[in-house]
Amino acid sequence: TSSGDPRFDAIKAQIVQAQVTSKSILESKSSSPQKSALEWLTKEDPANLPVDHPAILDRYTLAVFYYSSTNALLEPVSGGWKDSSGWMSGIGICAWHGIECLPREQEATEENNFTPFTKRYDDNAKITGILLKQNNIVGEIPSEFGLGLEQLVTLDLQENQLSHTLPTTLGKLINLRDLLVRDNTLSGSLPSQLAELPNLHQLNLAKNRFEGGIPSSWSNMKELRNFAVSSNFLTGTFPNIASATRLLGLFLDDNDFSGTIPGFVGLLTDLLDFRISRNLFNGDIGILSSLKSLETLHIDDNDFVNSIPDMFDGIFRLHEFLAQDNRLTGPIPNTITHLQSLKKLNLAHNQLDGTIPPGLGLLTDGINIILNNNQFTGPLPTLLGKLDDIVVLSVSGNSLTGQIPSEIGTCFRLRELFLNSNNFDGEIPSQIGELRSLEKFHLEGNSFEGVSMPPQVCALRDGELSTLVTDCTVQCDCCTECL
Repeated sequence: TSSGDPRFDAIKAQIVQAQVTSKSILESKSSSPQKSALEWLTKEDPANLPVDHPAILDRYTLAVFYYSSTNALLEPVSGGWKDSSGWMSGIGICAWHGIECLPREQEATEENNFTPFTKRYDDNAKITGILLKQNNIVGEIPSEFGLGLEQLVTLDLQENQLSHTLPTTLGKLINLRDLLVRDNTLSGSLPSQLAELPNLHQLNLAKNRFEGGIPSSWSNMKELRNFAVSSNFLTGTFPNIASATRLLGLFLDDNDFSGTIPGFVGLLTDLLDFRISRNLFNGDIGILSSLKSLETLHIDDNDFVNSIPDMFDGIFRLHEFLAQDNRLTGPIPNTITHLQSLKKLNLAHNQLDGTIPPGLGLLTDGINIILNNNQFTGPLPTLLGKLDDIVVLSVSGNSLTGQIPSEIGTCFRLRELFLNSNNFDGEIPSQIGELRSLEKFHLEGNSFEGVSMPPQVCALRDGELSTLVTDCTVQCDCCTECL
């Protein structure tokens, strides 16, 4: 049907012919972001682009996104976009906030860091990037993004308020390298069509409301470097990403995945960051021994069993190893002392036994060492006094014996010290009073008899120490509680 306006009809025909928006939507009697965008482009847009301009579909698609947003017309102080400078004005889309286009030459000056090319300029050209992270956008991702932006390389809409589903049409963006929509309220199932993106390097869908399983077609994503679906409602077994052999980061944490870790994970030897916490995974973790590049390993809050493999002479680059809240058994492997870069170690709430390796005191980058609620026996190693950077040390809920080593008093950055629910006896070392940063000190549930809290420790109550708990058998006028 003709509107009687040749420009309107010509642009509408181009949109329909390119299959960016269907004819039925543009001719519907009800209002829509697509109809608003077409009206603006043909009748209100100060730029008044020629009908055959190569970037007219890009400009139309951005206008659809703008009109799809329920808060776009509001001022920032009234809850609108944080920055909408340039949008829906007469300047070229390549100068609209958050938009990048095909690079153009520019004069290299000190002002532009002597860069000979720029992706931002006042003109209309093919869009390569939409970078609108943390811009307070309320709305949805229109299907037009996958149809009207054929050169798009980066789509970054993280930390906004986008809802509805992820359009299946995004699978048509053959140049897309980065699809980043973390921290929105997107829902529904994950589109199998994303497997058709041959150049996808980064896929971050974390902190949304997606449900169902990982599509089996995603096993074709060979170029992936980062794969993040954390904090959704996803189910099923470990995703088959065996072909993504150059994967650097894998984030499945905080979902409802189940089953064992499949064998192909051991072949992802470039992995630096592996996080599968807070799922329902089970079996043992032996397959992780071959991941020689790992720096971060989070497997906590699952149902893993058997012993921790003696693997740390191979995975010696680890900065973080979090394995709390599983059913791991056996001793801590002695090779754990090879982790010279380890900052965080958490093995709490397992069924580990044996003694605490003295070599943990050689992990001088350690900030948090948390071993509570296991079945460790023997003394607390005096070598732990060499932990210059330690902030939290927790060994509560074990069966440790002997005296508390006075060397703990040299851990001058220590803020939280949990020694409760063991079998410590003897004197409480006065050297604890050297810990000027100490905020919490728990000693209750031990075997102290006829001893007093040293005045040096009591003096810390005038500083940072807000919680000091011990057994009622300990003479202590400064304790906040005795049990």
